[in-house]
Amino acid sequence: MITAQVKTPMSKDDPTDMKVEVIPLPPPELWGELNNAPAAPAAAPAAAPEEEAKVERPEQVLQFSIETREKIVPLLFPFLLDGAEVERVRVRRLTLGDVDRVFASADFTLFDIYGMMTGLSPAVLRGMDDDDAVAVTGACYDFLPRRLKVVPASGETSAGGEATSPTSRPTSTTDQR
Repeated sequence: MITAQVKTPMSKDDPTDMKVEVIPLPPPELWGELNNAPAAPAAAPAAAPEEEAKVERPEQVLQFSIETREKIVPLLFPFLLDGAEVERVRVRRLTLGDVDRVFASADFTLFDIYGMMTGLSPAVLRGMDDDDAVAVTGACYDFLPRRLKVVPASGETSAGGEATSPTSRPTSTTDQR
C-alpha cells in the first residue's frame, strides 16, 4: 500500500503547529484514471481556451530589501547554451504569482518549478553535469516555499529534518508484502 504524509497548518502564527496525517493513495495502476480537476460550476459556461489565456492577474514587481532572495551558484563544468557560455546559475525565490502559475498547470514537475527559479528549462537542468545540477537543485530546494516542499518519507531526512536529496520523490512508502 502506498501512503502519503500530509501536514496541515493549525495556526497562522505558529508554523510548527501542524496536524500530521498518513493517508492511503490509490495503486499506481489507477493513477491514469484519476481526475483531480476541480468541478466546474453547473451555471457558469466554460470559457474558450483563447479567452482563458487572456485573463490577466496583475502582479506588482517589488524590490525586496533583503539579499537572501537569490543565490548565484558557480558551475564546476560550464556549458554552452544558445551560443553563450553559462558559468553560473542564478537561483531566485518564487513570488506568490509564480506559485499561482505553478498550481495553474495541471502537470507540473519539480523541475518545472526549478526552471522558473533559474530561468533554465527542465531539459537543460537535467543535461547539466551531475555535481553542478545537484548544487543548483539544492539551492532551488532551499528556496522552495514551504507549501511546495516535499515531505520526506521516514529515513530520508537529515538530522535537521531536511530532505536528504533535493530531487527526492514525493512522500510515499511502499508496503512490500
